[in-house]
Amino acid sequence: MAGTSPEYLVMLKWFFSQSESSWVVALVTAGALPGCMMGHYLAETLGRKKTIFVSALPAFVAGTIILLASVSWLLFIARFLQGCSTGIIAVVTMIYITEIADKDIRGALGMIVQVMNNQGSLLMYCVGPFVSYRVLSSLIMAIPVVYVAACLWIPESPYYHLKDGRVESARKEFMVLKGTNDEKWADEQLEVVRAHVQQSMENKTTVKELFTNMRYRKAVYIIAGLKVLQYMTGALAIQSYLEMIFMESSSISGRSASIIYGVGGATGAQAQGVNSGGRKNGQTRQDYYFFGSLLMSSRCAPSALDSNTYVPTCQYHQKRVLAALLADRLGRRILMLISSLGVGMSLTLVGAYFFTKNFVMANESTLNAIKFLPLAGIIGFNILYAIGIGNIPYVMQAELFPINVKAAASSAATMSACVFSFTVAKCYQGVKDAFGHYTVFWSYATVAYLGIFFVYFCVPETKGKTLEEVQDNLQAERYEAETERLNATTAEVENESEKK
Repeated sequence: MAGTSPEYLVMLKWFFSQSESSWVVALVTAGALPGCMMGHYLAETLGRKKTIFVSALPAFVAGTIILLASVSWLLFIARFLQGCSTGIIAVVTMIYITEIADKDIRGALGMIVQVMNNQGSLLMYCVGPFVSYRVLSSLIMAIPVVYVAACLWIPESPYYHLKDGRVESARKEFMVLKGTNDEKWADEQLEVVRAHVQQSMENKTTVKELFTNMRYRKAVYIIAGLKVLQYMTGALAIQSYLEMIFMESSSISGRSASIIYGVGGATGAQAQGVNSGGRKNGQTRQDYYFFGSLLMSSRCAPSALDSNTYVPTCQYHQKRVLAALLADRLGRRILMLISSLGVGMSLTLVGAYFFTKNFVMANESTLNAIKFLPLAGIIGFNILYAIGIGNIPYVMQAELFPINVKAAASSAATMSACVFSFTVAKCYQGVKDAFGHYTVFWSYATVAYLGIFFVYFCVPETKGKTLEEVQDNLQAERYEAETERLNATTAEVENESEKK
């Protein structure tokens, strides 16, 4: 709900000029940057659970300001505070989920975070048009209280205790998460985790360490590439300018029907996604704890302003649920390959329509024959983006880094996402005016096509692997590469010696 949702239409009308209203959108991203840094520090010092609680404070204060404010500058402060809260949550949520979840359900649980993120937008679409500004503002203020209450009973991550040497506390939380009283089995499993954590903690836990230590170099490259693919394909810009896109091509109507369609589809699919398939006792218990942490994610969803966005947005909710179902069945790589190809093709179709209209200057009959392309392309983009590159990078950024730099890595990844999002949204109008609408979409499509090669050659599969196995595989590849370079150097030296 921290995004630009229907209640802000009233806010914009009451308090802001058109120039000021752009800051209402931008200040959330601006606030998320310091929020990411705070999330990194708090997750390492206070722990994952307490950081969740702290994130509610700026959100509650922001909701109170929105409810009571009568001048514009107070609302600017409120939006900045909402961004801070969102940044903290974005950092700590994926760390917590990947650390408590079993390998068989880690991908699905991690991606449902994004499903709940969008449920916040969907809630605004369902409630916003039918209640007063004050009622809706009260709802925003109440949500942080609700998610703190829901998270009171979730356990702390065992990894957090182990990194500080609190083995007994880690064992207690581990047994709660796994739903077992078998201390012997718990000690055996925890010993494997402890050994990897201890090995990781031998290195420093700073951002400098993240970018200078060769041990993390491949993971940094992978996540950086995935973040470029995730955000530079234009998701935020398309959502923000969707009204303009359809005004220049076609139109969508039927807001109420779209809301009902979105609520029914998203809710039913989510229930199926969380409960589908067999669950071991420990996995079911993890689902219960995870549900509490989901409530904090559902409140921070950016969304678009116009009724023309409702059909694509509701479909986006549904497809994110579909992605959660597929993540641990098909694997991360195959979903991202399909997603990148589909996103590229969808954006190419949209660009082709605007190229025909604005560059070729086709006649009206020709345009009428292909007027379905923008709608088909946007819907295809929403579906294919959500099942892969729109969600999986969030999961992988928490899977690929060891415990000692995980908070720093998650913070850096989220901050880069803020920068990419701002760049894409800010440059959209300028590129469109200078080079044409088709250039915008074909530029996004080019990024998606390049992403196919990046995913195929650079991104490892983490499906069905524990966090320890993921780290072992990454380090094994590094050691193999170093061994090959060493052998090559040795061979060159020997050849030089024989010549002499």
